[in-house]
Amino acid sequence: MKKTTRIHFLAILCITNCLLVFAQPPGSGWQMKFNENFNGNNLNTNLWQVRSDSQFNRGNITIRNGLLEIRNVYGNTGTPNGAWIQSKQTFRYGYYEARLRHQSKTRHIWPTWWVWGGNDGGTKDTSEFDVCEWNHFNDNQGRGINQSHHYKGDNNSIQVYTSTEPTEWHTYGLLWTPTEATFYIDGRRMFSSDRPRTANDFLNLILSSSPNKLDLPRRGTNLPTFFVDYVRVWQNGNPGNTNPGVPYGQVIALKAQVNNKYVSAENGGNSPLIANRTSIGPWERFRVVNPGQGFVALQSLANNRFVTAEDNGRKPAIARGTGTPGTWQKFIWQQNGDGTFSLLSHANSQYLTAENAGNSPLISARTRIGRWEKFTWTASGGKTFDIQDTDTSIQIISDPISGTQNFKVIGLSEEAPTTVTLYDITGKQVQVWNHIRSTQADIQINATTAEGIYIVAVSNGATVVKRKLIL
Repeated sequence: MKKTTRIHFLAILCITNCLLVFAQPPGSGWQMKFNENFNGNNLNTNLWQVRSDSQFNRGNITIRNGLLEIRNVYGNTGTPNGAWIQSKQTFRYGYYEARLRHQSKTRHIWPTWWVWGGNDGGTKDTSEFDVCEWNHFNDNQGRGINQSHHYKGDNNSIQVYTSTEPTEWHTYGLLWTPTEATFYIDGRRMFSSDRPRTANDFLNLILSSSPNKLDLPRRGTNLPTFFVDYVRVWQNGNPGNTNPGVPYGQVIALKAQVNNKYVSAENGGNSPLIANRTSIGPWERFRVVNPGQGFVALQSLANNRFVTAEDNGRKPAIARGTGTPGTWQKFIWQQNGDGTFSLLSHANSQYLTAENAGNSPLISARTRIGRWEKFTWTASGGKTFDIQDTDTSIQIISDPISGTQNFKVIGLSEEAPTTVTLYDITGKQVQVWNHIRSTQADIQINATTAEGIYIVAVSNGATVVKRKLIL
């Protein structure tokens, strides 16, 4: 009996270890540099230092059942306090991940998993990555977890509110390289920072929670606990293509999984989108535009306007946006692993749904992905741009508003003149644009240029960027 039990134990151990081997960051070749599983009965003070002041109390930390527990306390006497632990080791670049949950939702606590190096007088002297943050803004606005990058040197930031349920176990990750800062939830890419190059310092890992001083409860209120399963850091890997499967630049047709019908910009784009077509025409064609920061925008070929989460997502989606895509026109394209994708609106952090099983217009109104929120896509002709972008300092994006032959170059420095050159695959110069002194250049290719594969070279001072262009 003992022998059989031992064999079963070893089999379970082997399966567990195999699973841990495959729990890897995006790409390949990563080496684990930090692995805290909160085993034992006490916090490992070789890894962590504990902040101790009126707001953060060491006594609110417990290690139990392989979990870190941070309690939030606001007793009948004394001041509200929680706990803060910070890694003794600092890190720069790599993939950072923690698995965690909150005991319950309330606007009265502020639990955060973040990577930070401190500040000075209110102005950030290092970057701050909030990989998973819950605060009073989330609960008051009916949103889920938010993720953000606070830029080094100023008080500006980029952040996205998600529909992730904080009381459930989820993994929250950050891919940080010299040219990229991309946030993940449960292995899904969420969005990227528009200013990753500002983050170049060595930063600490921080897990903290305390009663929210901006919205305190009554004294004596029982406040929820913040639970953390593990924290890991990998470095020295190759992230590869971190945004695969998004058909930037292509003209596509979207099909709702719930009724197997194509999404149409009804009435030439004058009516809301609805999944009610069995064939593809101009109303069912959309160009996938890259507005930057890892988002997508869909431009309807019915009227050349962008699909909009109207009224901040409270009204059905309609092809109404003009000019540069804004918050209402931006979506996060999420691959679902079953050949489908879903679109999370940046306007309200809700998923676009084929409402009423596709019988009602599309609207950004769901916090979870089901059949109504799943879509497939197929290429649907037209001249398209497929520009491979790996360096986020200078981006080349399609500009279909002015015509399919146009594109934009953004992120340029005005301190140096910019030259944009178009080459064919033999290296022959096809067209050149000189003496550009602006942060953005609008490039128009000659209408007589034949379809094919080209190279766009952008020279901005000492920076030279090259991209493949499919015309």
